Amino acid sequence: MLIALTQLAAGFLILGLGGRYIVRGAVSVALLARVSTAVVGLTVVAFGTSLPELAVSVKAAAGGSTDLAYANVVGSSIVNIAVILSLTALVRPVRILSQSREFEFPVMMVVLALCLFMARDGLISQSEGAVLISGLVLFLMLTVRRTRREGVQDHSHRGDEVKAIHPEGGSRTRAWSFGLGYVAIGIVGLWAGAEFMVAGAITIAESMGVSERIIGLTVVAMGTSLPELVTTLIAAKQGEDEIALSNLMGSNIFNILGVLGWTSLVVPVPIHPQAAGLDNWVMLGLGAALLPIMWTSQKVTRWHATILLAAYTVYFLVLVKAA
Repeated sequence: MLIALTQLAAGFLILGLGGRYIVRGAVSVALLARVSTAVVGLTVVAFGTSLPELAVSVKAAAGGSTDLAYANVVGSSIVNIAVILSLTALVRPVRILSQSREFEFPVMMVVLALCLFMARDGLISQSEGAVLISGLVLFLMLTVRRTRREGVQDHSHRGDEVKAIHPEGGSRTRAWSFGLGYVAIGIVGLWAGAEFMVAGAITIAESMGVSERIIGLTVVAMGTSLPELVTTLIAAKQGEDEIALSNLMGSNIFNILGVLGWTSLVVPVPIHPQAAGLDNWVMLGLGAALLPIMWTSQKVTRWHATILLAAYTVYFLVLVKAA
């Protein structure tokens, strides 16, 4: 137990450092490329923070723990919406930008609905995994297309940050190296930190005799979602709302299309009956709960956060009772 607690503490520390690096690196890349930080948050940051889910799910499925693999994907998506977004909004209300409202949110809802549809027969097959991966490629193509259509992003109003990243007399190539280096270090830190956190959390949970599905939906989902939590909190605190919201929605998109897609390509993923029913509908329902917030508000407020957390608390209590 002492070793498990040490792993939890070490993981939290490493995650904190990784989150700082990846946010700074993502902003650097956006400024140097003169594209929206939302695009970087939707792609580079979202993929980087989803790496722990990918590692855990593929490893679990390959080892025969398919309940854990699927529950991790669904549980992480639920935690992203109901917990991480809520905690971030409680610290600082998160602005809703037009890109999130018009592109990221609709795509996320389509992806969540696709997951529920594919799980209806109790199995995510390898052919369905190929469809999910194809969807991920299409999503990335659409993101790039939107970036080109919007044109070059003007970051002149952020002169101090530009100078900090690309100082006078400094090589632009060197500035790019530093920006991408920060992202790479951040991703490695998030991955390593999540590994420590999950290892310690699973050891503690298994000693309590909890099922794979419950572990995946709660302990593992929260553990692998810690990169999203750290990154989103740091981004929001630094006023990078583009990264904060785009990271969460992008992470959910990557969780379903990328993580579940690659996992089911490795081995077909059977779906627990309760996952196909309760868990999937909770995931889709929480996503749908964002609809009125996205279209009637300028921010995700503390009041919205309280409602989302209350909904998750009810779901969590249902899981605890079932355990």
